Amino acid sequence: MPSKYNLTVELSSRTTRELSSSPGKYMSFLITAANNYKYSFADQILIYAQKPTATACAEIEIWNRLGRWVNKGTKGITLLVDRNIPYKLRHVFDIADTNSRYGNEVKLWAMKDEYADQVVENLENSFGEIESKSTFKRAIVGIVEAVVQDNYSDYLEQLYQVREGSNLEKMDVDELTGEFRDMLIVSVAFQVFTRCGYDASELIKADYFTNITDFNTPETLNAIGNASSDISEMILREIEATVRDAAREERQNRTFAENTKVRDNENEKKNTERSEDYGTDLQTGGRLPSSEPQSTGEPEDREIWDASVSVSARQQESDLQRNADVGQTEQSSGADRPGGDGGSGTPDKTNGEGTGRKRADEEDRSDEVGRDDELSESIGGGDRSERA
Repeated sequence: MPSKYNLTVELSSRTTRELSSSPGKYMSFLITAANNYKYSFADQILIYAQKPTATACAEIEIWNRLGRWVNKGTKGITLLVDRNIPYKLRHVFDIADTNSRYGNEVKLWAMKDEYADQVVENLENSFGEIESKSTFKRAIVGIVEAVVQDNYSDYLEQLYQVREGSNLEKMDVDELTGEFRDMLIVSVAFQVFTRCGYDASELIKADYFTNITDFNTPETLNAIGNASSDISEMILREIEATVRDAAREERQNRTFAENTKVRDNENEKKNTERSEDYGTDLQTGGRLPSSEPQSTGEPEDREIWDASVSVSARQQESDLQRNADVGQTEQSSGADRPGGDGGSGTPDKTNGEGTGRKRADEEDRSDEVGRDDELSESIGGGDRSERA
C-alpha cells in the first residue's frame, strides 16, 4: 500500500499536469494561488488539489496561538516538506475550518478604493515609476509589466534547460522568450487583481491564457509557476504593507476623532451645568446682562487589460524532491501538537506589520496565512518555503 508521502507526491504531479490542459483550469488555480500567495508554487498546487477554496492556511499551533481551534473532524491539507529533516509531511488548515470559543477573529487585509493612490505611490517607490496610471487597474498592469521585465531572465534560463519534450521544444529563442514573458505577465496580473478583490476573469479573459497548453510538462509548468508565484508575492507584499499602514492610520484618526468628540461633549456639559448654577442671564465673558429691555420681535427663521509583454525572474525552485513519509500529523481540534518544521505557515498577527519585498533575492517563503505577516488585519506567517 503506498505511503502517505508517495500519495502526496503523486497528487502533486497529477495536478501539475492537469493545470496546463486548459486555460480554465489554470485560471482556477491562479485564484487559489492568489489567496495563498505566501506559499511556494509547490505548496499552492497541493492546496488547490485538496481545498481550492482555501483563503488563509496555517498549521494548527499557529491557529492556537491566535486563539482559534481547528474544527473537530477537519482533515488537514497535506504539504510536502522540502528540507532534510525527519518529518516529510506537514499539515495546514484553512481559516474556514477553525473556530474561536472566545470570539477571536483573524481578519485578512482588504484593498479599498481610498488606499489606491497610496498603494500606487509605494509600488512606484519600490519598483520604479510607470507611465500609465490613470486608474488603479492600469497602474497595476504597469507595475506588473515592469517587475516581470526586471526579473524574468533567470527563470527563462531554467525554462531553456527543461523544455525538451514539451510544446516549447521547437520554438526559437525569440518566440520562446515572448511566449514566456507574456504568460508570466498575465499570470501575475491575474493573481494581483484577485487578491485585491477584483474579478480577474472579467479583466483578463481566458484568451490570454491559451498558450498555457504549451507548458505541457511538469518541468515547464514549474518554470512558469515558480516565476509567477515569486513575482506575485513580491508585489502583493508591498500592497499588503501599504494597506495595513493605511488601515492603522484610519483607525488612529477615528479614535482621535471619537476622543475629541467626547472631550467636546464633556466641556459642553460643564458649560451647561455652570449656566444652570448661575442662571441663564450670565453671558459670555462674565459681563452683566444689559439693562435695556429685550426685543419682543418674531423668532428668526476592463478594459484595463492590454498586455504588453515583460517579465520577472528569480531562481526557479526545483521540481518536487522530497524525503520519506511521516505518520499522520493531523490533530484533533483544541490540542497543540509539537511544532513541525520551522517553515510552517504563520498567519499574520492581528496587529502585525507587513514586510513587502523589493527586488532583493528572495528568501525562504512560509505558509500563507502563510508568512509572518499575512493575517495582519490578521493572518500571515511563515517563510517562503512554507508559507501559511
